[in-house]
Amino acid sequence: MRGFLSFDSAATTQSQAEAAVKASLALWYNIPEEQFTKVKVFETRRLQEEGAGKVAPLRFLLCSWMASYEIELHYSQYDYVVKVAMAISSHSKPFGQTLVDELVKAGGDGHAVRASFEIISFTDLEGDRITTPSTSTTTVTSTLPWTALVGFLTLVIPDADQEQVEKAVQSSLVMRLDLPSGEFFSISAFESGRRLHGEEGALGASARGLVGAGVPSSRMGPARWEVSYVLRVPDTFLDRAQNLAMALNHDSETFKTTLISQLSASGHNEEALKASLEVVTFAKLQVDHTAE
Repeated sequence: MRGFLSFDSAATTQSQAEAAVKASLALWYNIPEEQFTKVKVFETRRLQEEGAGKVAPLRFLLCSWMASYEIELHYSQYDYVVKVAMAISSHSKPFGQTLVDELVKAGGDGHAVRASFEIISFTDLEGDRITTPSTSTTTVTSTLPWTALVGFLTLVIPDADQEQVEKAVQSSLVMRLDLPSGEFFSISAFESGRRLHGEEGALGASARGLVGAGVPSSRMGPARWEVSYVLRVPDTFLDRAQNLAMALNHDSETFKTTLISQLSASGHNEEALKASLEVVTFAKLQVDHTAE
């Protein structure tokens, strides 16, 4: 399978860009970096002028980068990775934030990268469909005609692990999208960043709020989580589910309140959640055309 993406960023070298692209894709696709058989990044354009006729220092020039990559997937990974690529191609901002973080980790100048970064394009994956071996079996849970829907969220949540995030998000989605739990096919969350301290090492505003709410500084967070999920919705309820998701895309406050309730019910500090939990992105549901 192969894919392409392009982005603009200053203060970045080719090796840093390649390392950051591979790390970001591995996080989002939930696969080891070893499964990438090729990652090539090359510079397509460099903006020479800083402004008012001044030439920017070489290492801070804004560059346009094009990346191509190839991955080897097991059949059990294929559907999930293709769905994630489709979700990113339709709404790339959350992936772009992960790429920014990885560029900085790879050695890019934090201020220059964050000030200049823009993701330009992200394509769906191309290549032959990988099918399940004929010896496998498939469990059918319903005889009603159904449609697979893909959704994703970006959240900022303090003091929670992956299992807790997935469980709370799933419960909240079941309530807010009015779904039977059996319509949930899969959910996956990963931590893509953490906001612990300010630029100079002092506690940031969110962290100070958590300390004030009684959360130990060693467990403060809050962490940024990327969550993707797949639903199998009977066709008779398809419009309702999509309309409810669209409403949450415009105003996610009710989902946020439900998520806080679900996390606090499992033992999390409610005041800390109210102080720092954010719903950064609640994407509209998309039809998954790869599902059979």
